[in-house]
Amino acid sequence: MVTLIRYYMMKAKAIKYKLMVWQFIDRLFDELVKHPEEIEKKIIGYIADAVTEKDKESQTFSG
Repeated sequence: MVTLIRYYMMKAKAIKYKLMVWQFIDRLFDELVKHPEEIEKKIIGYIADAVTEKDKESQTFSG
């Protein structure tokens, strides 16, 4: 009987953590939807950094 209660408590805790993660993801997406311009700027910045880094790598190997 004690192991059944422990099993229930472990499952309840696991479900609680999964719900916390999904709640965090949901809040994150809500913020992304509210401010798409900021996200667009960040994504473009990441792409620009990746392209310039790739160009620097190709220049060091060729030269």
